[in-house]
Amino acid sequence: MAYKLLTSYNGSEGGFIVLQSATDSFPILPAMILLMVYMITLLSSFFSQKRLTGRGNFGGSMAAAGILTFVVSIALSLIPNIISQTYVVISLVIAIIGVVILFVTKEESV
Repeated sequence: MAYKLLTSYNGSEGGFIVLQSATDSFPILPAMILLMVYMITLLSSFFSQKRLTGRGNFGGSMAAAGILTFVVSIALSLIPNIISQTYVVISLVIAIIGVVILFVTKEESV
């Protein structure tokens, strides 16, 4: 049998068993979840700023999306066998890059 069935997991451990079994079958799933969180946050933040103020701050959107993705990766790493430490470190680096870009492109307000 190529895939594990849900009956091979202990159902009394909680609702994360479904996510854990999907991760066992499709190992790139956590990276795809983190990428979708990042992209949705980045684009929605940028276009919301552009709609409200007429100007979008891409650096601020990158920083906010990176920090949110890092928090989600920390939360997913607390669940056993869902996400590896590599994805947590990558999301931390992306958050740091976003914050650096925010500070480098920061405009002076009058």
